[in-house]
Amino acid sequence: MFAKVILPLAVGKEFDYSFDAGSNVLAGMRVAVNFRGYRRVGIVIAVTDKSAVKNIKPILEILDDEPIISSEKFEFARQLASIYPYSHAEFLFRMVPKYLKSFKKVKGRYTNDITSPGALSCAGRYFYKSDRFSVRYAAWNDKIKTALLSGSVLICLPQESFIDEVRSFVETDFPGKVHVLHSALSDKEFFHQWANSRSNSIIIGLRSAIFYYQHDLRLIIVEDEPNRHYLQEEKPYYNLPDIAGALAQLKNIQYIMSGMYPSIKTYNDIKEKRVILKDLSNVGNPDNIRVLDTSIDNKSRIITAAFKEQLAKTINNKKKAIILFNRTGYNKVIACSVCGEKLNCPRCSSGLSITSDLTEGVCPYCGYKQPVPQVCPKCKEGSIKSYGLGINKVISILHKLFSDITVGEWRATAYNTDICLATSKLFSDIYEDKFDGDGFYLDVDRELSRIDYDATFLTYIMIMKLAFFVSGTLNVFTTNDDHYLFKEINNDWHDFYDYELSLREKFKLPPYSGVAKVIVRSKEKNKLFKAADDLYNRLKKQNIDVYGPMQESPFMLRGNYRYSLVVKSYDGGIRDVIEFEMAYMRKLKVKVAAVIQ
Repeated sequence: MFAKVILPLAVGKEFDYSFDAGSNVLAGMRVAVNFRGYRRVGIVIAVTDKSAVKNIKPILEILDDEPIISSEKFEFARQLASIYPYSHAEFLFRMVPKYLKSFKKVKGRYTNDITSPGALSCAGRYFYKSDRFSVRYAAWNDKIKTALLSGSVLICLPQESFIDEVRSFVETDFPGKVHVLHSALSDKEFFHQWANSRSNSIIIGLRSAIFYYQHDLRLIIVEDEPNRHYLQEEKPYYNLPDIAGALAQLKNIQYIMSGMYPSIKTYNDIKEKRVILKDLSNVGNPDNIRVLDTSIDNKSRIITAAFKEQLAKTINNKKKAIILFNRTGYNKVIACSVCGEKLNCPRCSSGLSITSDLTEGVCPYCGYKQPVPQVCPKCKEGSIKSYGLGINKVISILHKLFSDITVGEWRATAYNTDICLATSKLFSDIYEDKFDGDGFYLDVDRELSRIDYDATFLTYIMIMKLAFFVSGTLNVFTTNDDHYLFKEINNDWHDFYDYELSLREKFKLPPYSGVAKVIVRSKEKNKLFKAADDLYNRLKKQNIDVYGPMQESPFMLRGNYRYSLVVKSYDGGIRDVIEFEMAYMRKLKVKVAAVIQ
């Protein structure tokens, strides 16, 4: 007898191995095999009594007594491989807990190909909109109850910091049903949570939890649906809301997205009646946003006269202030005062930012640290100075301006601080209570100037979240108050979304086209640029819209130089083109990855 086995390889090829006819080998089981001289874990996808391969190696060991992967999950992996330029094997192995990717033997049944009847009539796609999580959860509650009558529920969250708060809501109403799956668990703990959640359960997890779904799944919930943390930025790249939708369609079950606002794609689906909007809001748009023009001030200045004036008013009125400034550290650049040489991370090529005591430079990407030298190591003449503002430098400036009040960096317990400085991590928690004071958004122009077609939309979401969070006025400072974002900011939210969609249709951006970002990496800089440039020319010859190659930021990350290209497609064929080019680039020994939206 023969088994067709797949391994976690980019090619997704099946390999034949033999086994004794009396052995219990079934599709969906893990087996240990010899692959190119190494003992590897594979998954059996089919069993046959014939093989055209000569000199077939035998299966070394059967690791399961029952299948751990169902035929439905085989199909789900194939569907994902048809959407993204990665093999079905790579997706299938994402469905296996890390504990089982070693040679651990397990007993018991962890899957079932028989779908129990009862809940499929509730299939549909919805977006639950409200500025308060408790309101959204209350709307989920009845849906969860119904789903548990005949099966299971999967709740996906964007960040680990959300888990404890959401878990407390759900466990109160559904005791004994909740299982949490996330990477902070040890491999063994994760396996036990996974094993105990296989039926009639509620799984709470991050984006990867979608791969561990239960065979009797009846309801998928994706909270804070437009959150960028749902985009998987390591191989294989994927966008969680998209594959959650694919799974809901495969199983014909209900799919609920929720949040303060939907993504642009989901809003377009609402307009096209593919998604039903359930607006649970007690209020429409926040009415507390004030845009202040700072163009008369020095354009490079962050601490402007307008900002100081408005902040002083807040303090004089005995109100608290929270300031959003999305730049970590103290200063952003450390450089020589004579030759201008910057202190960069040797592993990531990123400029080091200086600590508040001015003694160490720290890489914001990999955490590399080094003492700051007194004299420039290159020219041996200039002194090393720091330039630019980080959040800790702003804190020190405000200490001097307002010496009689408390100033500090935001923590969830910092409601008693007079002035709080926060980065976007402010929204890594769920807040049911408002911040009793005014808000200030300092570096909105920096967010809008990012090279990203989603920059304006994501800035809009950030402003809205901050506006709902503060009880007083949100002051937004910009040198570009003619930007369409600020023209729409106080209108009904539909108006902004409709205008954003009209621009995307005009310039053929998602959801009106496919866009792929291809990232190539290598330790050899010259070889990498040639490979990236050749890729650009090959795509151009196919009359494909392609932009680049562009240096990624940082250019070098963990020892690899990085270039990216952006590819646009209008006919839906972008996936096949990217897959072909990725295979070609791998033959050149250049690492390549792609994300398609």
